[in-house]
Amino acid sequence: MKKILMTTMSLDIGGAETHITELCKALTAMGYKVTVASGGGVYVPTLEAAGVKHVTLPLATKHPVKVLKAYMGLRKLIKTEDFDVVHAHARIPAFICGLLSRKLKFRFVTTAHGTFDVTPLWKLITDWGEKSLSVSYDIKEYLINNYGIPADNISLTVNGIDVERFSGADPTGIDEEFDLAPSSHRLLYLSRIDGGTAPAGRTLLEAAETLAARYSDLQVLIVGGGTDFDEMQSMAEALNGRCGRRVVTMTGPRTDVHRFCAWPDVGIGVSRAILEIMSASKPVVLMGTQGGLGIFDESTLDAALKTNFTCRGYPCLTGNETAEAISALFDKTADERAALGQFGIDTVSKNYSITRMAQDAADLYESMTPKRRCKYGDIVMGGYYGYANLGDDSLLQVVTDMIRSLRPDARITVLSGNPKDTGKATLLHSVGRFNPFRVVRAFMSGKVLIFGGGSQLQSATSSRSLSYYLWLLRLAKLMGLKTVLFANGIGPFASEADERRVAKVLQKVDLITLRDTYSREKLTEIGVTGENIFLSADPAFLMKNSDPAWCAHLLEKAEVTGDYFVLSLRKWKHNDPDLPRKVAHMCRTISEKYGITPLFLPMQTDRDLALCTETALLAGGKVLRGLSAGEAKTVISGARFVCGMRLHLLIYAAATGVPAMALSYDPKVDAFFTDTENPLILSVRDPDPAKLSEYAEAALAADRQALAEKAKTFKEKAYISLDKAKDLI
Repeated sequence: MKKILMTTMSLDIGGAETHITELCKALTAMGYKVTVASGGGVYVPTLEAAGVKHVTLPLATKHPVKVLKAYMGLRKLIKTEDFDVVHAHARIPAFICGLLSRKLKFRFVTTAHGTFDVTPLWKLITDWGEKSLSVSYDIKEYLINNYGIPADNISLTVNGIDVERFSGADPTGIDEEFDLAPSSHRLLYLSRIDGGTAPAGRTLLEAAETLAARYSDLQVLIVGGGTDFDEMQSMAEALNGRCGRRVVTMTGPRTDVHRFCAWPDVGIGVSRAILEIMSASKPVVLMGTQGGLGIFDESTLDAALKTNFTCRGYPCLTGNETAEAISALFDKTADERAALGQFGIDTVSKNYSITRMAQDAADLYESMTPKRRCKYGDIVMGGYYGYANLGDDSLLQVVTDMIRSLRPDARITVLSGNPKDTGKATLLHSVGRFNPFRVVRAFMSGKVLIFGGGSQLQSATSSRSLSYYLWLLRLAKLMGLKTVLFANGIGPFASEADERRVAKVLQKVDLITLRDTYSREKLTEIGVTGENIFLSADPAFLMKNSDPAWCAHLLEKAEVTGDYFVLSLRKWKHNDPDLPRKVAHMCRTISEKYGITPLFLPMQTDRDLALCTETALLAGGKVLRGLSAGEAKTVISGARFVCGMRLHLLIYAAATGVPAMALSYDPKVDAFFTDTENPLILSVRDPDPAKLSEYAEAALAADRQALAEKAKTFKEKAYISLDKAKDLI
């Protein structure tokens, strides 16, 4: 049973607070032991009644003395309870937990419930944890764009709603409690009332005054509290005075909001509050401080879902626009309003279940391996890591996942060209690959050095890189480590001298698994033999897909609608100078004939983006940049076919059963197409324009079922490397 600590500012009325309360209750029911630390509030008794422990700490203030007190209180609590995961839900608690995580070495995650100002100071002190949950697409984009969080470290979740609680609620007693007159025009606004939401409240009051002139029995209930409550109440009383009767009633904060959601004829608001009103089968108007969509129906469904019902990014409604939307609902027949109410509750039930919300959090917790006190691990990973190359970064991800499938507690250190970014993306301890002191320190703790995929041992690119990798292997053996080439490619070599150097070192390697037959033949050719050499397949065949809905969102943002095919080009010294024009001609031919969009994916931005962008402009295509390996594979899985130079682009296509044609620049691409029995390959040195279009047509006509069956075979072969390495790992 995992022990989880939730931290938040307070537990008073609010969407995030309700989210946390429902999440804690659901996780407790799933068997987690949950503790909440906050500044307290009205939901504390609800949590305690569900078996959730609450600890009161001053987490709702930026006052330095109280921040220090909260820091010391959390430090004592975390050291005493030894939580498996600490989960923060607001900037101040996340800042404090981030400081503590670096000292106490616990796993730390956050949930982003909204967007905030990004000033240099706030950016400096904001900590989003090792992994994050985001409640909407736009918040995930906000985290990526403003804080540089790797996309695959952000999981999408929902504001889970207990639909049964709201759909079965009874409003009896509300009229008597607030002395409300009978009315057939009842409007409910449910919201926190503070600086962030007050403008929407003022818009509502402006609309209410207009509506009161149309409907003599109008009753408006505003449910919620906050720092601006007194100011809004004064405005409401002034409005009532001008109308000559009580139109607006303010209840203050309530924990029985489900009863109020069953009270109105029409609801208004955004975010979690509007979902709760919808759960009571009420028609609603979407209006908030960050934007508005008007009446919620089929025409506004997609926009509402994509913004998690915040309407963020859409124009805010004016008072008159708000009044007209509410009036349009009031003037519908009872049956029409009931139909809209049913549409609303169906939407909530389908997309915002508490079960989904709790499972999202549980999946995140279970993905977090225990954090070790010692930085360095007994497994050292070497490769072309830390250079923003989707292919090699995916290899690191897949191989470490394979290792953890055998040893969930494996301690892994990565040698990287950018240790900070690699550590952030993988949550693994990472050191500079060219820092000899760090490398030696890693080897002192290590038991095995693994070259995790790729073609490190070749000199076609650079003899210096070959010398570096051979040095690593020799140093590892000298320091007593076992050495493994895990599904590597071998060659080509620029000289016989390079071949002799490689052969001398590889004869002492403990295990060699190879990703293609060319590499095995090359080893035999240079004189490396033995019973420790096995043919496998590239680990990238086992790369996990990213969330399809998120990737569909990325495609929409890139203005890719309908069918598309994927291309990826790279800068290479032997490229045909006319390559962009020739590829663009093929793209236009296929696009015009079949109505499908050319989509270019740069696999390594600094080397690929310029050429991909140039060709896309000539081809009338789109460019989708900055993807993670999982996102790229998911986008490729939806393509009609793939055309590219990058090996791992072609492997992702093969792994998902998508037809592919290659523009070969390296023997490793030829080797892969030989092993997969794919004849659709042309050299980048001088590709024939007619052949480009011919091969594209052939790819479109390929048997996808046969390709899917072939993919299964290669995925099975990819596990051979793990099976052979298990005794060393």
